[in-house]
Amino acid sequence: MTANYLFRRYQADDYIAIAQEAEKWIRTNEIETPYGIRWKQSPDSSEDFSDYPMLTEKALYGGSAGIGLFYLRLYQAVHNEAYLDKAEKAADYIIHTDEGPDFYRKALSHASGEADKLVHVKNMPGWIIGYYNGPTGSANLILKLYEATGKEKYRDYAVKVADDLLQNAVKEEEGLRWSEQNDACGDAGFAPYLISVWKLTGDRRYLDAASALGHYVVSRGKPAPNGGRYWNVVDLTIIDFPPDVFWVNFAHGTSGVGWIFAILYQATGEEIFLQAARDANEHFAEPVPLHIRNAPTKLMKELDYGKGYIYAHDTEDKIADMECLPENLRGTEYYHPGNQGFEPRFKERYEAIKKWREEHRKK
Repeated sequence: MTANYLFRRYQADDYIAIAQEAEKWIRTNEIETPYGIRWKQSPDSSEDFSDYPMLTEKALYGGSAGIGLFYLRLYQAVHNEAYLDKAEKAADYIIHTDEGPDFYRKALSHASGEADKLVHVKNMPGWIIGYYNGPTGSANLILKLYEATGKEKYRDYAVKVADDLLQNAVKEEEGLRWSEQNDACGDAGFAPYLISVWKLTGDRRYLDAASALGHYVVSRGKPAPNGGRYWNVVDLTIIDFPPDVFWVNFAHGTSGVGWIFAILYQATGEEIFLQAARDANEHFAEPVPLHIRNAPTKLMKELDYGKGYIYAHDTEDKIADMECLPENLRGTEYYHPGNQGFEPRFKERYEAIKKWREEHRKK
């Protein structure tokens, strides 16, 4: 019988044991190369992901860098040299297969044909070169290995990656950019890496570049209707969203950009970044409506937490005519079903729910 991992109390040793169990499975998917180790990108799938930009074999997001970082953290937890060896072999593969500045030029000039699989993501070159999927994310593993081992080859490579990045920067009046995708998954994610290399080397060029990037991203902000500012830093029409849609999430929206502004302020002391972070926070700092708040204490009940809450499954139609968004966001639609996979079915159900609510509000 499969172990139940959900309903139990865990201690530190339990988490380590679970991580070591996960490592055993990860080990079965490693691929030895003349240069080091890489891993199968999606071992349980028969689909070929080799041309999918979000699952590149060396990426922090879906490749060797992320797995190598896992091994490094596991080594630091249990001091098993075998785990450090795996992390270093992952780094060796990344370093020996480095494409240099040409990686950026190739990715940024790529235009997908309509016949290509996953054409929309391929037309987001900023996501291809960005921190999650590009060399700076892979070099995060190398930076952490330098901190752990002190080996100069790791320091040298981390600096090289920053230099390759700067070679491909585009100077605009507002600052620096690399692509049209300026979210944390794209250009904005370069700022923390450049700051790390500045701290490593003391070379002001990297901090100045991070600041210039920050100024460019700040210039992309717009006043939010309900206060603060938002950053619509990715053209989501490329991936089939309507023109008026933007995200507030970490990877592609205002919260991630706001976090990077905070990091930039800590590194540079420039007030413009502190104000931008505050503006981002104000945009999504609306309080949770009282009726959907949990009320585990007497005081919370006296303050009307949970008052008026409707449990949809207790109703005849299994739908609740209850607003769950803050006052200033009421009526905002965040999900727009497309035509891929099960989305047509979701769209049909979504439209039925909206119609039901309209009819019941008229009564």
